[in-house]
Amino acid sequence: MRRRVTQIKALVEEAKQVAISAKQRIDVVIKNTDAILYSFDKNGMFTFMEGRGLEQINLKSEDRVGKSVFEIHKNNPVVLDMVNRVMRGEHVSE
Repeated sequence: MRRRVTQIKALVEEAKQVAISAKQRIDVVIKNTDAILYSFDKNGMFTFMEGRGLEQINLKSEDRVGKSVFEIHKNNPVVLDMVNRVMRGEHVSE
């Protein structure tokens, strides 16, 4: 029985290492893409923003994460319309 537990622990540890490695590769891709990848929660608060595209518009992730998309873009009805559509579940690719 102990041998089986040891084997299971080894498999779990190996799975953790694989997951860590995959996350590191994904982080490299995200940080080096010329686009800006972002997400916001159901309240419109930015929860994530990364990508080299931020440099092109002189922004840093910290400039947006934790802030409201509605407040930041309050004077941009096109962006607000797209955000509202996304929050209703629509696929928006404009």
